[in-house]
Parts: sequence; structure tokens; C-alpha cells
Amino acid sequence: MNCTKHLFSLQWDHHDWRPHVLSTEYVPTVDTNMWGRPVTSEFVRCRKQYVCKACGKARADINCICDKAEGDDCAIRLACLGVSKSGDVRAAVTTPVTRGATIARKRRP
Repeated sequence: MNCTKHLFSLQWDHHDWRPHVLSTEYVPTVDTNMWGRPVTSEFVRCRKQYVCKACGKARADINCICDKAEGDDCAIRLACLGVSKSGDVRAAVTTPVTRGATIARKRRP
């Protein structure tokens, strides 16, 4: 399907973008607290791509970094991993990520 819209002599693209997670991983980091002591924390990094639902056109990849609690609750990431919110996310991260899973956008309050 073509996503190009026409009105009189004007033409523009109108895509229905949906996010897809291409890869995801846990990233351990060591930060320094205000007393100079090392503090270990963990972040989640995902590589996302937006794909048009109608024509399949893809935008450039983007990186998303968030803390572990938010990453384990992210609907886009969990749908890509094939895990429910109550499931074990840590075990699913060790399996390869399948490309092209249809994912709904996470709406924040």
C-alpha cells in the first residue's frame, strides 16, 4: 500500500509508524555516590526501529536507555521478548530477539 497522500498539486508521506525492538540487553554500570564510594546499578538498553504498518517503510534505528525497573515493565520490550509482565524477563533476555514483532505503543499517564 502506498502512504503518499495527494491534495491538488501537493504530495506528502503519511505513515502509520509502529515501534519494533531489534535488540535488548542489560548494561551493568558502576557509579560513584556522593561519598565517593562505588555503587553498582543496571540499565536496560534497547535498539528500536519504527516501521510503517501500511507500507513497511522503516526509519533509522534509535537507542533507548532506561533503568532496570522501567525496562522490565516496558510493553514494547516485553512484546518483543514474548514475555508477559508477570513472566521472567531476565531469562528471556538471554534468548535471541526475533525481528519484526508487531508492538503497541506504551502510553504513559
